[in-house]
Amino acid sequence: MDKDQILQMSRNENDGQPDEWEQSIEEQAAQLGKGVGLIACILVVLLAEFVLQNRDLGRGAWIVYFAMEGSSDLYKYLKTKKRSKLIMAVLELFCAVSYVIIMILFAVL
Repeated sequence: MDKDQILQMSRNENDGQPDEWEQSIEEQAAQLGKGVGLIACILVVLLAEFVLQNRDLGRGAWIVYFAMEGSSDLYKYLKTKKRSKLIMAVLELFCAVSYVIIMILFAVL
């Protein structure tokens, strides 16, 4: 079997699968998106707190952010079994649930 046949077999075998370069771009895009999401949450919290005097809006932003980060880290833990990812997932999901409870308590009281 020559080099061209091996390359063609590899292409056929991996058809539709992203290569390492595409996976790297996806990972970098996800990290950038998380960073922009964090900045957006901080801006929403500051706007809600100091301009609108509506803390519930800020809490809602944190619920979304921590739920997003926690679920992402939980998925990473399930795939890699890295304990640090599990610890971060538990902390982030705890924060999300805490903000939900705080919102409910303030709405009821």
